[in-house]
Amino acid sequence: MTRAIKPSPARAEPHDATAWFPVPDASALPSIQALLDAAIATSHDPVLDAALDTMPLDEIDLVALEALVSLTPARAEPHDAAAWLPLPGDLDSLPELGDMLEPSAQVRAAVVAEAEAVISDASAAAEAAVAPSPARAEPHDSASWLPLPDPASLEPLAGLSPPNVSRPSRRHRVGATARRPRTWILLTLVVVTVVAGMRLTAEPTPVAVAGVAPIRVSVDLDGAVTTISTTARSAAGLAKQLDVGKLVAVRHAPTRLAPGSTVVLRTRKSGQLDVDGQVLPYDSPSLTVAELLSAYGIALDGDDTSSPTPDSVLADGTAVQVIRVGAATRQTQEAIPFAEEVVDDPTIPIGEEREIRAGVPGVATVTWRARIENGVEVGQVPLSKVPTTEPVSRVVGRGTSADWHWDALANCESGGRWGTVDGGSPSYDGGLGILRENWVHYGGLQFAPNAGLATREEQIVIAQRIYDQYGWDPWGCARTLHWPI
Repeated sequence: MTRAIKPSPARAEPHDATAWFPVPDASALPSIQALLDAAIATSHDPVLDAALDTMPLDEIDLVALEALVSLTPARAEPHDAAAWLPLPGDLDSLPELGDMLEPSAQVRAAVVAEAEAVISDASAAAEAAVAPSPARAEPHDSASWLPLPDPASLEPLAGLSPPNVSRPSRRHRVGATARRPRTWILLTLVVVTVVAGMRLTAEPTPVAVAGVAPIRVSVDLDGAVTTISTTARSAAGLAKQLDVGKLVAVRHAPTRLAPGSTVVLRTRKSGQLDVDGQVLPYDSPSLTVAELLSAYGIALDGDDTSSPTPDSVLADGTAVQVIRVGAATRQTQEAIPFAEEVVDDPTIPIGEEREIRAGVPGVATVTWRARIENGVEVGQVPLSKVPTTEPVSRVVGRGTSADWHWDALANCESGGRWGTVDGGSPSYDGGLGILRENWVHYGGLQFAPNAGLATREEQIVIAQRIYDQYGWDPWGCARTLHWPI
């Protein structure tokens, strides 16, 4: 490998680039003492002369001394100390670098043997960690220990130790063991084995959150029922804790979870529903056709059925048709009331509301079947109520535009923290520091018990009422900001 890169400059010149310089006869070389005597004889420094004359030979570090005075053998001498010796003439005859890096067959065999030994030792250690103790009697009683020998018949420990052999210290033994790769492999295998055994044998129990103890509830997820422990107290919280995904919705659950509660979760399915002359798309967290019909308030009366049958499991994209069998049906129209949505509108002043979009009622088609007793119609049974036209919600804009003074005042009074609730007496709450008595006096209870529990806009509504009567005088920060009182 050395020849493939650069020949050593310590090789002979110029006749043979592969030969080392000849080594002189060691017995003919002068001793260190002789050299020291020569140094004393030629020295003109009295201090050095005295030091060399009085220093015992056994106190001189000969190795260090030789290293200090000897020249590096890696440079060619005497023609050019910085020049490398020439490369051999035939460079093509040099072996490839990769061939020289490739380990020999003996080295590869030794590495494989070492790896097999490590694996064998680790496997034996893992088996020993889980296997029963070999110190127990077999096969008559695996729970009893083998009898101990008579201590008097045992040889003293001193007689068992090899003579004149010093035992390494415990610290040295531990350090040497820790430096061996096998030790860490064995330790890792043992830890993994123990942890895996604990996880397989122990049931995971959620830790109490904020003082809430876990409870046991039943979960029905698409027909698979399990009992789990949870700290959630609502079905939505439980679904989030289980991380069921966006396509799974709560179909049935109590308002508040308690021990023994049942939560029904279903994967949403979509398709087409044909019922009583109405065809509409459905998107419902339902497992079966019967659950889908129940979700849409569709009843099967008498010999009525559906295709697929009510007990069929829904698949995504399934088309469901309701088949009426028996007496004739009739239909009526009912209005579906529209809902109202309130949205924040920064173009409307605080305290004002404006209608952004008018609401439009929807239309539902209600299907009835006459109830006949002894040939006489005595009533009618509702079979379905399907929306023919969906209602359009009324949208109301709630003003959020405020005079800039209020935000500047809040930054001074509370650092802009609109949710501040003062625990002192008297109490100044909210971003604007409104006295709790003033909050009640100026109508704040229509929004919240105190200003800190109200929104920014609601606080400004009450503050504006105070300002209309007193100006900026009730706020000390107005003086700090040099506003006119």
